[in-house]
Amino acid sequence: MSFLEKWGVSFDEAVRGLDELTVERDGNVQYCIGLVCTLYFKNGSDAAVRQNVIQCFDLYQKQTDYKLIWGAEPLTWKPKKISGTQIANLASWVPNLHPKDSMSLVFHGGKKRNDANHYTVRSLSEELRPGKLSYFSVTLPLTWIACHPQGAFIKLVLEFCNILHPWHGYAGLALIPFVNVSRGTSIMDEFRALVNRFHGLEIDFPSIHARLLRDGIKGVNWLTILDQFWFDRLNGKEALREELGEGFVFHDFDSGTAIQAGPHPAFGDVNRNERLPYYIKLSQALKSIRAEYPDSFGRNGYFNRDQVQEWRTRFDNIKPQLRSI
Repeated sequence: MSFLEKWGVSFDEAVRGLDELTVERDGNVQYCIGLVCTLYFKNGSDAAVRQNVIQCFDLYQKQTDYKLIWGAEPLTWKPKKISGTQIANLASWVPNLHPKDSMSLVFHGGKKRNDANHYTVRSLSEELRPGKLSYFSVTLPLTWIACHPQGAFIKLVLEFCNILHPWHGYAGLALIPFVNVSRGTSIMDEFRALVNRFHGLEIDFPSIHARLLRDGIKGVNWLTILDQFWFDRLNGKEALREELGEGFVFHDFDSGTAIQAGPHPAFGDVNRNERLPYYIKLSQALKSIRAEYPDSFGRNGYFNRDQVQEWRTRFDNIKPQLRSI
């Protein structure tokens, strides 16, 4: 069944409509829906690793035709328009950081400095204790896929992986809040309602997740990114490939593999009984390496512990029904 037959609109019409679906309140865009790629990595204080982050940032800028407008000023961390400054020229200031200093990136393409936007970059590179994870996270509008050759998003994710050598990560559909999400805790009730209805949407607060995911992965999305270490814990890549069967694509990169669950990212609309059989099957196969999440997502009313557990187990104990997609 084609996208048009299933949904009554063409893919281009659908993604354009979704990119226009933004929620505004008090004069600012609170959140929107798009694509996310979040990678968690080790040794964030190392100069070479920080150079890799710079390379990923520059790649994102080129791929998005320099859509970022606002960035956090390196000394004060206050948002400022990057035009006419060196804020987005990471090579001009990152090498001056001491290894014990955090390398923090917060950029977005909103019209106003407190707007959520489809174009964002968030990254924190540090290592306050041995093994602490750092992260690099970017978002894109769905129309970016429509305007690029087939497979462009996967290619971009793999380029990030080859540069950054992530410990693990994910990429797919997500709710995109304002980059300083703590400012907008009033929207969390809406967040919870949306992710309860659309199981394919990622809840992504990497600054919170990073401290929870050293010993296990967060979960699965359309692309689930794993260092070779995780396949060794799962009795090998070939055993997992055989267990998953048809419908899954393994995209290798230098230090690991990104597992593609199904032909395209999916929303999993509970109200329309849109099942996510590939996500379900992959989640069940990777359950043994999933983190326990011993904490809530935030201390300001984001998601409490029970709500987190409900979300992280949303694919458990459900029969995949792979022929239904």
